[in-house]
Amino acid sequence: MRTAMNRRQLLRLFGATAALSAGGGLAGCAARGGKDADVIVLGAGISGLYSAMLLEEAGFRVLVVEADQRTGGRIFTLDTVDGRPEAGGFEVGPMYARVLAQVERFGLGLHGWLGDSIRYALHVGDQLMPASAWSAAEQNRLAGEFRARPPFTLAGAMLPEHSPLPGLESWLEPEVARQWDRPYGDYLREQGADEAALALLSVGLPADHIDQMSLMWILRQQKVREFSRDAGRLQFIDGGMSRLVDAMQGSLHGDLELGCPVEAIESTAQGVEVRCAGGRRLRADFAVSSLPLTSLRRIAVHPGLPARQRAAVDNIPYGHGTSVFLPVREPYWEEDGLPPSIWSDGMLPRVMKWQSQEGEYLWVYLSGIANEFCRNNSDDVVLEKVMAELYRIRPSMVGRVEPGAIMCWSKHPWLHGTFAYRGPGDVQRYGAAAAEPHGRVHFAGEHTSVLSMGLEGAMESAERAVFEVLERVS
Repeated sequence: MRTAMNRRQLLRLFGATAALSAGGGLAGCAARGGKDADVIVLGAGISGLYSAMLLEEAGFRVLVVEADQRTGGRIFTLDTVDGRPEAGGFEVGPMYARVLAQVERFGLGLHGWLGDSIRYALHVGDQLMPASAWSAAEQNRLAGEFRARPPFTLAGAMLPEHSPLPGLESWLEPEVARQWDRPYGDYLREQGADEAALALLSVGLPADHIDQMSLMWILRQQKVREFSRDAGRLQFIDGGMSRLVDAMQGSLHGDLELGCPVEAIESTAQGVEVRCAGGRRLRADFAVSSLPLTSLRRIAVHPGLPARQRAAVDNIPYGHGTSVFLPVREPYWEEDGLPPSIWSDGMLPRVMKWQSQEGEYLWVYLSGIANEFCRNNSDDVVLEKVMAELYRIRPSMVGRVEPGAIMCWSKHPWLHGTFAYRGPGDVQRYGAAAAEPHGRVHFAGEHTSVLSMGLEGAMESAERAVFEVLERVS
């Protein structure tokens, strides 16, 4: 498998493919063969849309199919909600070269952090306190040097000063994986974390339990942060991240079909056939699936995926996350004198006062085990419970914070979670198998990226999948 893009090669292949198109080698092939497109892209998130853009630039006729009634996948600016909050991915990192290139291409604006930095009050052992009171608090059961540290700084303190991974792609190297692809919780215990510390270190993780996370994944995240640390600051797209999705969608020339969930993919020597719900069949020379593994594992693939790839698709875990957005009508923090945001080991792990271009609001983020209640109850019940818990632990919010909107990615009918991570041993078991081409089907999506993570990783994966298609026709 090709793990890193060579852009010079990509441009060369673009040129070769464009020449084929101009000479009749691609143009009209779908029509002549009775096919719906040269390439069918499955999924209209940022990876799928970017794949479609690149394929069209190379001269392919592209059809994008999306199960949802909107594009963007896990990018979702809530335009009709107070403050216009972001329900999905929205940060543009300083090393997000592909994302920034598209922002510039479409003339979108960027802005930096708005408002004050996030300052937390602590809610631990059902006691609300300022962070300055933590070291002497009865609820602080940490031992030794850890006792003086606010709990939200523990994870960083227990990692090595620098990630031991030699490079951004090193997490896939077998020798590196053998050393670091083990339970995160075991590593923390080796660093002196007792059960009290582990309970606090579990807050905010995407997994339900700390031992479900691979240390390798934590170190990979650390390496990516180190790589971009001195490169600049986080930025945000004016009007919301969905503006980039809108622009990318608007740039496409081919068809985009919404409300078209895929049920089966068949690859033969002649091409691919994609069967959608309702029995509709679409045919093309190739397919690029940008679907998350949580969706792909529900789709019949013929012929069947190789055993290792099938296991990767079925078992690589995804995080659980629910965002609740609440309008702030009055500054409740002036009433009780505590910082506006809350870090908690209880039902509501992170409550952040957030400032957008449209105003301020509270962002309550429930991940990991704290999300279990959200998975098993209706949004109305979850919202009611969140409000009741906030009012209980911080009475100054009563009458000053109101119910708002909720987005539970774990219950999303097509996505079933947030982002992929790796459990202990997953890197050794599966490596990059989820990204391997299968017949005429190629795979993109942030879960297949090698160098980058998040939105940039999604775009990186699209380039690699398109590169694979281009190599086959050049």
